[in-house]
Amino acid sequence: MGKDIDRPHFIRRGEGVSKVNLQPLVILKDKSGELYLSIWTGLLEANVMLVVLEEVSLPRPLTADLTCDIMDKTGGKVDFVVIDGLENQTFYASVILRAIWTKIMIDARPSDTIAIALRTGAPIYAAPAVLDKAGVTPFQKTDEFTTVSFDS
Repeated sequence: MGKDIDRPHFIRRGEGVSKVNLQPLVILKDKSGELYLSIWTGLLEANVMLVVLEEVSLPRPLTADLTCDIMDKTGGKVDFVVIDGLENQTFYASVILRAIWTKIMIDARPSDTIAIALRTGAPIYAAPAVLDKAGVTPFQKTDEFTTVSFDS
């Protein structure tokens, strides 16, 4: 299944974004706090996640809200989401849901899987192979950024 990940943390503009580009960055931290997984995302995708994290109320549902509502109304339940691949600097992820007495794995963008997990309370996992390739330790310097430590 993979390593259990804590609630996502975000680095916002002016608080440690990439020196190369100013894209939002999702920081997933393993529960031990020993390893971080940094995933670049678009501004719109980051905002979809921040709506939940910052408890913002919107007058109309976002796509992730609609997806969760459809699953709920048709009897589907998200078991977990997993960041399960990394190829050519692109992360891949899946939503694992239970519907009609079976488990279903659905390919999705990491930002969408995280947004769904935040809305449903489902755990977020990362495959060991992904963490081996892209996981960094706190305060480890890379070409683009230095990781920071978060208080949970």
